[in-house]
Amino acid sequence: MSNKRTYDYAVEFFKIRAGQKKEAFEELKKYDRTVQFKVPDEESFVMEVRGGQATFKKGEIETPDIEVEADSQTFISIFRGEMTPAQAFLDGKLLAFRGWVDKTKPYFPWLTKIIRIVQGR
Repeated sequence: MSNKRTYDYAVEFFKIRAGQKKEAFEELKKYDRTVQFKVPDEESFVMEVRGGQATFKKGEIETPDIEVEADSQTFISIFRGEMTPAQAFLDGKLLAFRGWVDKTKPYFPWLTKIIRIVQGR
């Protein structure tokens, strides 16, 4: 059994897999953003995207651009490509998502687009 946690899957997904897909990398370069991943059954973490490069740190910050909350299995299923963010939302597995700070640049669709590109959907 793997000891990988949600944080490890996210790093692999956004730093390695997204970097290998030109379209996903181009989306990452569009905006500098901070994404708070709240994981109630594990440690929460933050992804900071600057100039198309994603960095990660464990913990929480006060004012992320995007905040997404789900249990670890939901996030891992998304990062493995077993579930889309839309499926998670429709199934009630996304506990919360916020990110409409500037309605002219909706951040959550930006994040889901990157995920769909990497998943090949």
